[in-house]
Amino acid sequence: MDNLKEIIFTLSPAEVKEFRAFIHRQKQKQSRKDLELFDVLLNNGEEKPKKTVSKLYDNDNRNAYHTLRKRLIKHLTDFIVLKRMDEDTTAVSSIMGQLSLARYLFDKRLDKLGWLNLKKAETLALTSEQHLLLNGIYQVMIEQANSEYAEDLKSIIKKHDENKKIADEDEKAAIANSIIREQFKEIRLEGKEFDIQRVIEQVLNYYGLNEVVLKRPKLLHTILVITRSATLVTKDFEHFARYITAQYKKAKAKEGFAKSNHHHKLNMLYMICHALYRNREFDECLHYLDEFYEDINAFDKSHFNTFYPKFVLLKSAVQCYKGELEKAIALLEQTINNPALKLNFVDEFDMRLNLSVYYGYLGALKTANKNTLWFHHSDKWYEKKMGKDWVLRKNLIDILIQYELGNDEIALNRIRSLDRIFADDFKKVAFQKSKIFLDFIRYYISDPLVMDNEKFRVKAEKAMGKVPPHQFGIQTVAFYSWFQSKMEKRNYYEMVMEGVNG
Repeated sequence: MDNLKEIIFTLSPAEVKEFRAFIHRQKQKQSRKDLELFDVLLNNGEEKPKKTVSKLYDNDNRNAYHTLRKRLIKHLTDFIVLKRMDEDTTAVSSIMGQLSLARYLFDKRLDKLGWLNLKKAETLALTSEQHLLLNGIYQVMIEQANSEYAEDLKSIIKKHDENKKIADEDEKAAIANSIIREQFKEIRLEGKEFDIQRVIEQVLNYYGLNEVVLKRPKLLHTILVITRSATLVTKDFEHFARYITAQYKKAKAKEGFAKSNHHHKLNMLYMICHALYRNREFDECLHYLDEFYEDINAFDKSHFNTFYPKFVLLKSAVQCYKGELEKAIALLEQTINNPALKLNFVDEFDMRLNLSVYYGYLGALKTANKNTLWFHHSDKWYEKKMGKDWVLRKNLIDILIQYELGNDEIALNRIRSLDRIFADDFKKVAFQKSKIFLDFIRYYISDPLVMDNEKFRVKAEKAMGKVPPHQFGIQTVAFYSWFQSKMEKRNYYEMVMEGVNG
């Protein structure tokens, strides 16, 4: 798939509608080739360029086609940039806008207005801790220091030097974050045991950040994000839940969270709720979800579109595993079908996949299948957007649904496809449980009567565990419970509830 198609496929249905209106912003035309190209690419993702050209032109006019592509890319770029600025819940867009306006005013020799906007940009960058942007602001101030409206040059240089130290800390923290994430990824794939704290401390020591993070709330948040990344590898949500909850309470009691740090507060609350959910402390999770929801609605809902979908995913999951399956489904359906809510593709994909699972629990298999059929792109495309783990989960869910619908051959074809696509991954420790589960499903689908064979039952129970261990993730428990429900000839959802809450 080429770059233009990939950009187009990132747009949600609501954004596609907005783009069609945006492209007419300068003048209305009865016929627009650029919009026609947009629709052709949107609706025919896997089509070859030659066929696309033939739909637009009577002859094979490649030059006109490439000119048209450039025009469409320009429109898409303008649309996405403006949309990002409009939806930016941080101060970044405002700061960059003020700085850009200041540069324009200086070019037009309107120094007084230029300095006025520079000062506004500086104040905004300071209050929102945007120190990297602040560096650029001070550099422009130094360039314009000969103006009669300028501040004292020595004062500007002093502020620049002090800010540069903090900006360097931010850069080092970002680098440390990426390095730690990469180390955790390698460790996970190799299946090694490791000490989270030691890995983090080694990297922080290397970059001289151990003492700094205690003085900077923004960096503390970054460290918590890093620690959570490690927890997603080790699955030690019990310790992480206690740790992050304690850090959150300390930060809240000591200085609280200013409006400029509201995004960090919301993300900390999300991480707390997620850890409690994964640790199956559902009542405590609901308590923090109430606080999370209240804060999502604070400050004129400026962070609503970012965090409300995450709230919905967690709230519906807790409802599902507390036995309120219909409520969970209703919440997801209401959110997906809310035209006022702009879901990003990650949240919508997760919601629709969860709906497939929940409808499966309910026994509404045709509706579950309808949600899996909604995913019309290739696995390769979804892997780029969502990762390999997500693609594997999607396919495992689809296999179970197809089997339950009586489509045995489709289910077996899916299994053979996974064997081929994940051949190398199934050799890694991180994917071994999935491989075991997949093999037993293959045996069962090929011969459902195998469940009556005592040797097979013993072998399956030994491989999977009669009851999945508590440290298994809820998703793993759900898959294993399906197989156990077949062995014990019991209701699937009841088995899931026992496995999760037992």
